[in-house]
Amino acid sequence: MAPTANRPVQAAESLAGEYLEFLSVEDGHCQNLSQGGQLLLLKSTHPAKKIKFRLERYFAGVRQPGLVQDVIDPGSQPVRLGCTRVDNREQNWKVRLATFLD
Repeated sequence: MAPTANRPVQAAESLAGEYLEFLSVEDGHCQNLSQGGQLLLLKSTHPAKKIKFRLERYFAGVRQPGLVQDVIDPGSQPVRLGCTRVDNREQNWKVRLATFLD
């Protein structure tokens, strides 16, 4: 659930999101889809805790239906999200929710 004026972000929830990092890397498939496109990855930088996350995807500035939901372990491989450009239009993801799992 996204924070609102009626629902402040809890400390643990906001802190978990600070350990999520987006990385862009060169990728032949993404280059073929759109010049300048890169593969976007999501990485956890926390040394010990698992993080449950939900992401919203935006294409050409418009939020797309559905959410990306998963759990990322500390020290694991980054989660592959998709290409940053498709048909010469921008695509990106934003963290909607991130919480630590005990």
